[in-house]
Amino acid sequence: MAKCFNGRPPYYARWIEVFAVNNLIETGEGTFVFAGSALERELLEALAGELKGGELMYIEYGYDKETERLLRLGLPPHVTRLGFLLLRNGFTVLKDFYIPEGFMEGEAKLQGEKPASADDERRHLARIVEEVERALPSLKRWAGEQEYRSWMLRALERAEAILQGLEPKLSFTPGSGKL
Repeated sequence: MAKCFNGRPPYYARWIEVFAVNNLIETGEGTFVFAGSALERELLEALAGELKGGELMYIEYGYDKETERLLRLGLPPHVTRLGFLLLRNGFTVLKDFYIPEGFMEGEAKLQGEKPASADDERRHLARIVEEVERALPSLKRWAGEQEYRSWMLRALERAEAILQGLEPKLSFTPGSGKL
């Protein structure tokens, strides 16, 4: 499900929330896994394409055990599977988000925000590089643990892609939504 809020300018920015995601979808041909599928990627790209600078996307991540586990281990959201997907779609500020509201808040979610200006984007990308560099020792340490090895190796690949794409030249093209 997705909820779209059109905002109340100039006080509240627009946002989109993706929630109640069913990861395993039964079809007549078997079980379809949503997490990591082309359908998930295309849906999030389409929704992200509707948002501009300063606008937000929230995604419940309980259906994605990899993202959930990496966040619980204290790793930066950008190296998680869903966080990296958000980054590639132009969201440079990511937060692990949960607000208790008397059982009406929904699940934990990632909050992604698109930068409002080119200066904000440069600042955010520099901060992402710093966070990823600080996380590398933990990622490498956790990759040695059998229980986490496959997830950590994928997180290390995403970290390397971030550092290669952002560190030398900050090659993220403003407004393109692509690294």
